[in-house]
Amino acid sequence: MTLVLTRSDLEAVLEPTACLAALRDGFRAAGAAAVPGQRVRTDLPFPGTPTALIPGIDAYTVKVNTKFPGARPALRGVICLHSGAGGVRRAASGTGHGYRPASTELPPVVRPAPAASSPCGYPVRHPPRRSPEVTEAVSRPTLEAVAARAGVSRATVSRVVNGGDGVRAPLAERVRQAVAELGYVPNQAARSLVTRRHDAVAVVIAEPETRVFADPFFALQLRGISKELTAHDNQLVLLLTEGRDDHARVARYLAGGHVDGALVFSLHLDDPLPGLIHDAGVPTVFGGRPGWGDDGCAADATRAPGEDLGVVYVDCDNRGGARAAVRHLVDLGRTRIAHLTGALDQTSAVDRLDGYRDVMSEVPGASDPRLVVESDFTPGGGERAMRELLDRCPDVDAVFAANDLTALGALRVLRASGRRVPEDVAVIGFDDMLPVAMEADPPLTTVRQDIEEMGRLMARLLLRGLADDRDRTGTTADSPPAGGVILPTTLIRRASA
Repeated sequence: MTLVLTRSDLEAVLEPTACLAALRDGFRAAGAAAVPGQRVRTDLPFPGTPTALIPGIDAYTVKVNTKFPGARPALRGVICLHSGAGGVRRAASGTGHGYRPASTELPPVVRPAPAASSPCGYPVRHPPRRSPEVTEAVSRPTLEAVAARAGVSRATVSRVVNGGDGVRAPLAERVRQAVAELGYVPNQAARSLVTRRHDAVAVVIAEPETRVFADPFFALQLRGISKELTAHDNQLVLLLTEGRDDHARVARYLAGGHVDGALVFSLHLDDPLPGLIHDAGVPTVFGGRPGWGDDGCAADATRAPGEDLGVVYVDCDNRGGARAAVRHLVDLGRTRIAHLTGALDQTSAVDRLDGYRDVMSEVPGASDPRLVVESDFTPGGGERAMRELLDRCPDVDAVFAANDLTALGALRVLRASGRRVPEDVAVIGFDDMLPVAMEADPPLTTVRQDIEEMGRLMARLLLRGLADDRDRTGTTADSPPAGGVILPTTLIRRASA
């Protein structure tokens, strides 16, 4: 039982010097008689002080374990003495024994606002308040609450929430309405046990972290992937690989059933990941045209893009974009057009080199093997390749770089060598990564590919494949439907060419 009294209420029935003794007697103020041997714990600011009613002290709590005549044993009571602005409501409640002292109906008392601290310097204590976030977490609705709101069984709610069958449409709609009204959020761990789905997708980048976090290309692609996954309530798990040990670790993680599928990009031709992922049976979409066959080995160079059956991928028209860039340089009247390649163990670099050669072979006398210098898609690689090119062919008058970062490195070397861009040497990049291309000096003419859309489309294809297979079998398939998607490219003309 709980009885709340203000200080004025207690002063009306007790002498101040007898207050502590009266409290030890239990609820004497309420007309109850105490029994010997009761246990009393006082939460007073001055333990041992003979009076509990010290001026300026606005709140006391005394917990009493006592027995009352005519009541069941072990009836517990709490007396709370306090005051506050606007008065205090007082209430008495039982613990289930039905006992209520007759004198618990007390007249209303209006008290002034409590002081910030007592005359003795002790601060007035207030009960801690939960933050809205803590309150929400503690009071999060349960499956049982949803079932009660919808008027159905717990099993029915579970089937609807987890996407199961066998629930009539009207009942399912009632459950969904109750879920929305209560703000119910399913427990993902429990849900995974039932559905064998994790709502998580691994993004595997076959590059060291120093490259991934320094290259805007990866940030743009990850942004597109993240937006699409978030829109479908899926989590992104980022995995980076640099060496053989990393490949084995990633393969074990994917085979362990932690994710529903994988998005893999920036693979190299000798990378074992495709074969390892294939063996793990994980649904996968690749970023970039694959350079391997169905067995995970290098593909035949005579195969056209998309002939690597069983592989789903998204790429841009690398070869067509390279053709457009080199043809633009030819139209400008440039005759010594060089190409700084990307890493030639990646299909994107190979396709751009092929596009360069396609156009150069159409111009009589333009082809010169010395005008092709291998780089690695980085600014540092662009600087090294440009210096090598100037040593080989100082008469170069145009450069097509495999990407914007390589072009930035080439611009630095050209500027340091005293060559003007574009008057002496025209420069074109690839990717159109903003703000890299716009902030180059001069602003960079480049081939635009929609990198963010590429990431978004990769995620969309994977999720679509997973959803289609769940509709057919209720489980996850070995892979989404096979095929490749090639996105178009556009030449963006700026000051460098």
